[in-house]
Amino acid sequence: MAAQRILKFGCKGQAVRRLQERLTRLGFDVGGIDGDFGIDTEKGVKAFQTANGLLDDGEVGPLTMAAIVAAEMGTVGRSSGSVLGVAIAAAAQGQFEEFRLDHEADDRLCRQIQRYWTDGVGAAAQSCVSVPWSAAFISWCVRQGGPAADSFTFAGAHSVFVFDAIKHAEAGGGVFRGFDFQELPVQVGDILQNNRGGATRDFAFAKANRNYESHSRIIVQVAQDDSGPFAVAIGGNEGNTVARNVVRLTPAGKVKQRHASPYISLVRIFEDD
Repeated sequence: MAAQRILKFGCKGQAVRRLQERLTRLGFDVGGIDGDFGIDTEKGVKAFQTANGLLDDGEVGPLTMAAIVAAEMGTVGRSSGSVLGVAIAAAAQGQFEEFRLDHEADDRLCRQIQRYWTDGVGAAAQSCVSVPWSAAFISWCVRQGGPAADSFTFAGAHSVFVFDAIKHAEAGGGVFRGFDFQELPVQVGDILQNNRGGATRDFAFAKANRNYESHSRIIVQVAQDDSGPFAVAIGGNEGNTVARNVVRLTPAGKVKQRHASPYISLVRIFEDD
């Protein structure tokens, strides 16, 4: 498995610049925003880690990045979901920030799509434009959670990992468990599955079938505006890129059904298992 890139002393580039911008917005001094991970940035990272109960090694790996994302979203405590869920959401958010302006036919995103297959699914790289890659994107993001995510069914089809998660829920065990999308209030790190291609399959169908066309996104934020509660979800292969969408919620925080591409299931992380 290819690990998510660790940012540390000596690193340079846009990823470091974005890190510096994020820490600065959160009130941590990094000595300026220049894309150079030097002594001051390391001090800022350590200060953030100490403030958030993390190992203060000055390196930004999946756990520290997940904590940064959670701090930015204001999702502290139980509403933020599990540590693993926030780490997966952080991976999805990072991919959105990195590639949202790229097209799948562009060399830069195409190379990353091939990594979604090889490092996420564990399969041979596929065409960037003729083979749907949204499930490979989900698999890659889940991989970034580290060993705790190894029980996930990494697959090139959403229906496969959803089916297995539903079976885990029925058995009352497993880290990744699948439910009807209206059964639970959403949390950061949840995987929300929906129909595609005009289909109207429901949860009963998902329980009984392992292979069919569908789509899913990772919940990266839960918030509220004048129209009520909502979630922000990120998915791959949407508009030929990595895209972010709003999911409207009920007052209880559950997903509202929609007419176009109706929702099917919700995969939730149970990290204590």
